[in-house]
Amino acid sequence: MIGGTYNMEEKFWTADVSRLTKAQIKKKLWEELRLKSDLGTKGIHISEEALEAAELGTKNSEQILEGRHNRELRKGSPLPYSIYLPYGLKYPFAWNKNSPYKIELIHQKPVLIYEDREIGEIQYATRPQYHSRLSSDGTPLCLIGATSPYDKKLFITYSKECCYKENNEDCLFCNINFSKNLYNKKYGEYWRTPKQIAEVVKAAFEEKAAEHFAVSGGVIAERRELDYYVDVAEEVREALDVEEFNGTAVVAAPEDYSNINKLKESGYRTIAMNLEMWNKDFYKAVCPGKANHAGGWENWKRALEYAVGVFGWGRVRSNF
Repeated sequence: MIGGTYNMEEKFWTADVSRLTKAQIKKKLWEELRLKSDLGTKGIHISEEALEAAELGTKNSEQILEGRHNRELRKGSPLPYSIYLPYGLKYPFAWNKNSPYKIELIHQKPVLIYEDREIGEIQYATRPQYHSRLSSDGTPLCLIGATSPYDKKLFITYSKECCYKENNEDCLFCNINFSKNLYNKKYGEYWRTPKQIAEVVKAAFEEKAAEHFAVSGGVIAERRELDYYVDVAEEVREALDVEEFNGTAVVAAPEDYSNINKLKESGYRTIAMNLEMWNKDFYKAVCPGKANHAGGWENWKRALEYAVGVFGWGRVRSNF
């Protein structure tokens, strides 16, 4: 669903809803939300037969490298980028060979199974055409930013480095420093230039594969981060020939709040600062780097409140 209306170019659900009332559909969606949450915890397995029939890398989108949510590394053919559950909710594929959930090929259709019970037919995210194109410096655009037709959002990770690694203070759920080494072995040094980002944004927007993009990365020095995001904004404005664009700057909470104003002035329509944990004790345990630096939990909260005054209601978000 996009902006309150369905994208009619692609039907994301496989369940037959023709005889269901609005109240019944609502109930089914709440149940599917519970299923999506459980999948997020337990992951999902897929049979080799279903994988061979998935047309990943051609018709449907494949994970780049190992996928950020997988429980372990898997060698061999690529895994799905994401799937659509029977009633249409999107689930970012997280592989776990020991999960009670599995995708099997039944009557030539991919079906989600919980232990021995069939839940329903799923679909894979279709692969945008721009995923097969190259940037001006020869980098595959799909290695710069990936999207799917479901939410029309392009997500770009500009770096795979986080300064919290230096003192062994990585967030416990994050694999950005670990995946940097994996990526470098397969593709070479990982760093996305502002020009590369502008080129993938333009390609995805022109193809209508995306209507919004987010730029993110690990925590780096505050001034260095601001300069980089402003450079990205300049390249994007030039590429799209606009003054403001539908993009989110995903940044660390600054101690200098004027940086938030500068991000807005540079053209970003929205901003994100991921607090991760509301409970302060959990925050200290799970996110030691964020808790011990840049003002800690209180500064992240105050920065979010300040950002609302700059960007406006509904244009500031935080991941938990």
